Amino acid sequence: MLELKHVSKWYETKKKKQVQALKDVSLTFGNTGLYVIFGKSGSGKSTLLNLIAGLDGVTSGRILFNEEDVTKFKANELNQYRNFQIGFIFQELNLISNLNVKENIALSLKMQGKKASDEDILQVLTTVGMEAFMDRGINELSGGQKQRIAIARAIIKNPNMIVADEPTGSLDLETSEQIFSLLKKLSEKHLIIVVTHNEECAKKYADHLIYLKEGSVEKEERISLLENPTVWSNPSVRKNYLPFFTAFKIGLSNLKINIVRLCILIFLSALSFICLGVSITAFQYHKDDLIARAIAANDYVDPLTIISTYKRSESVWQQTTISPSFVNDLNQHLEGIYLGVFQDIGQSNVNFMSDIEIDYSNYDALSLYSLSGVAVIDSTILEKLGYHVYGNIPTQENEILITNYFYETFVRYGYAYHPDNMQATISEKEDMIGKIIQIPKYRHSDIMVEYKVCGMIDTKVDTSKYQELLTYQDDQAELNSDKRLFQYYQSNSIHSVGYLSQSGMDLIYKISDEKGQGYNCMVGQMPTDQKKLTSIVNYLEKAGDDRTQYQLINTTDAWIKDVDTLMQTYKMIGGIAGLVLMVFSGLLLFNYINLSISHKQKEMGILRALGARGIDIFKIFGCEGFLIGIINFILSVIGTNMLVFFINAGMKKEYFLNMDVYRFNFLSGFLLFLIGFLSCFFSIFIPILKVSKKPPIQTIRIEQ
Repeated sequence: MLELKHVSKWYETKKKKQVQALKDVSLTFGNTGLYVIFGKSGSGKSTLLNLIAGLDGVTSGRILFNEEDVTKFKANELNQYRNFQIGFIFQELNLISNLNVKENIALSLKMQGKKASDEDILQVLTTVGMEAFMDRGINELSGGQKQRIAIARAIIKNPNMIVADEPTGSLDLETSEQIFSLLKKLSEKHLIIVVTHNEECAKKYADHLIYLKEGSVEKEERISLLENPTVWSNPSVRKNYLPFFTAFKIGLSNLKINIVRLCILIFLSALSFICLGVSITAFQYHKDDLIARAIAANDYVDPLTIISTYKRSESVWQQTTISPSFVNDLNQHLEGIYLGVFQDIGQSNVNFMSDIEIDYSNYDALSLYSLSGVAVIDSTILEKLGYHVYGNIPTQENEILITNYFYETFVRYGYAYHPDNMQATISEKEDMIGKIIQIPKYRHSDIMVEYKVCGMIDTKVDTSKYQELLTYQDDQAELNSDKRLFQYYQSNSIHSVGYLSQSGMDLIYKISDEKGQGYNCMVGQMPTDQKKLTSIVNYLEKAGDDRTQYQLINTTDAWIKDVDTLMQTYKMIGGIAGLVLMVFSGLLLFNYINLSISHKQKEMGILRALGARGIDIFKIFGCEGFLIGIINFILSVIGTNMLVFFINAGMKKEYFLNMDVYRFNFLSGFLLFLIGFLSCFFSIFIPILKVSKKPPIQTIRIEQ
C-alpha cells in the first residue's frame, strides 16, 4: 500500500521567490489498479508523481510505501527504492538513444545486478507487442513504439509500482488507446499511477481518478472496485550497479556529439601537455646527473679529476687547495685510488718547452707541453690504478715517471736538452729512458731542477677523437670545439701529471717551501660504471658547504658550465610553466565535461531515476574523460619526445655535445600520466558531484 499523509512541496524560483506546488495532500493507493491523476498545467500533478517516485523530496509530510517512510530514506536507500520498487514511464519517453531496444530494456535488470537473458527480454517485448523489434535502434522507432519499449523497460524488473507521466501526450488517439489498454492489463498485478490530460482514455480505463487543482486534491472518483489485490513483497535487494560496458558505450557516444569541439580540445590539451612534458623534463635536470652521463657517453675513458673552489663573494668562486686529510678521507670512503697533485700555486703550469724541439710551423693543439703538477706513486698505488709501466717507477728523488701522452709529444717533435745542446730522435720508449727533463725551481723561475726519466706510465689516454687538432692553427683556437674540450687533458688530469717518489715530492716541498698548503687537485682512474661514478659525485656534493665546493671535472666540464647556467634558468621557468599549463589543461577538460554533462543532463536523470548511483554517473563521464585523457597522453608523449629531440639536437649543435641534455624518461612519462589522470579525475568529479547532489527530477527537467 502507498499512503501520502499531509504532503506539501515548496519550490524556490530563480528570483528567490517561494512557490507552493502541493498543499497538504493526503492520498491512499492500493497494491494494484490503474490510478489516473488529472489537473491543469501547474496544478501539481507531475510534482506529486515525482514525490511518489522518489525523484524529488517533500517539504513536509510523509510518504509511506509498504509501511516504510520514503521521506526518511538516505540517498542509497532512495536509489534502491527507485531501482527495485518502481518502474518509470516518462513524458518524453527518455530511452537511451545510443543503446538499442534490447540494451535499453536489459539496463533495468543490469542496474539490479541481474543477468538480462534474451528470453526475458523477448517475453516483455511480447507483452507490449514489440517482439519483432529487439535489435532495432531507438531512432528507428515511432513515438508509440518508443512508449511501448519504455513500458517494457519498466515491467521487466517486476516492480510493485509503475508511474507514468503523460505516457500518451505526443501520441495519436489510436496509439493512446493501445497504451492505456496495455497499462490497464498491467494494473491487474501492479499499482499503476498515471498523470495525463487524456480524459477520454482515463475515464475508460482508470480504476480511480484523482483531480488536482492549485496543488490540492479537488476530488477523487473511484470508477471500479478492485478485487483480489496483490500483496506486495519486498524484492531481494542487491547493490545498484551500472555495467562498465554500458557506461563506456554511453560515454563513447558523448564524444560524437561535437567532433569539432572535441578535436579543438584534444589539440589544445595535447599542446599544453607537450609543453608540460618538456617542463617536467627540464625540472628533473641535475648537474651531477649530467656530469655522470657525460662521462658515461665518453665510455668512461676520461680521467677523473677533482678540484676545490672557495667562495670569495656572492658570484665569484676561486680555485683553492685540497687538504691531505680530504684526500685520505676520499680514499677511505670510496672505491679506487685518488692522488693529490702538487703544483707551485701560480697562474701557469710547469713548462717543458725547453726540452722539446718544436717546429713552430707545425705547431699542434694535441701535444702536451707542460705538466699539471706532480704526484707521489709507488708499487701499491700503481697496482690499485691498474696501469702498466714501461721501465721503472721512481725510487730516487731526482727520478720522474712520465705518461705515455707526454712521451708521444717527444716522439712527434724530438728531444732537445739545451744546456748540453743535445738533440735526439725519439721513436721507441727505450729512447726516452734516462733522458733529462727540467722543471723550474719555483713559479716563473729561470733556475731549473733536473729529473731523469725512469719510465713511462700508460694512463690509457684516448686522443683518437681529437686527431684534427694535429693540424690546429693558432687563429682558430677559440673556434675549434675539440680544442676547447681537449684542453682538459693538458691541465689537471692524470695524463698530464709527472710521478715522483715520496723523497722526490719532499724535495719539491723543500724547494718551493709550500709543504702543508695542500694539493692543487686530485686525479684518479674513472670508475667504469655509473653507480660508482654517482657515488663519487654525491660524496663530493655532501663534502662541500656554503663556502667550499668540491667538483668532479672532465673533458665535458667546459660546456657543462655553460649548459648548467642555461638549464638552471629553464628549470625554474619549467616549474612555473608546468603549474600554469597543468591548470590550463585542467580547465579545458573541466569546461568540456561541464558542456558534455549539460548536453547529457536528461540521460543522467533517467539513469538516476532507474536507480543509478553517483558513482555510476561518474563511470559514464569517467570513460569519456579518460578516453580523452589517454588520447591526450599518447599525443603528448609523442609530441614531447619529438620536441625534446629537436631541443637536444639544437643544444648539441650549439655546444658541440655528444649526448642528450634533456631526457624524457619513464619518470617523466609517469608524472605526465599522473598529472593528466588527476586533471581528468577532478575535472569529472567536481561537476558530477554537483549534479549528483540534485534530485533526479532537476536533471531530467520534466516540465510541471
